[in-house]
Amino acid sequence: MSEEHLRKMLETLSLYNTTNITQTFDQNGESVIKVSILPNTETFKVTHLPTQTIAYFDSQNDVINAIKGLLNE
Repeated sequence: MSEEHLRKMLETLSLYNTTNITQTFDQNGESVIKVSILPNTETFKVTHLPTQTIAYFDSQNDVINAIKGLLNE
C-alpha cells in the first residue's frame, strides 16, 4: 500500500473524527491492523490484532510508519 493511499485514508478519518470509522488492514487473508481516530480529536488509535497491542499517535507520519512496520513484521 502506498504512503499516499495511507495518508488519504488518515485524512478521511481526521475529517470525520466525530463518527466511528475504523480501517482494517489484512495480510495473507487475516486482519492484522485496525486504525481509528478518537472522537473529536486528532489522535489515532492503532491496534495490532494478533497481539491486541494498542498504540496512540498524534502524527499521521507516525501512524504511517507504524502501519508499514507492522505489515512488514
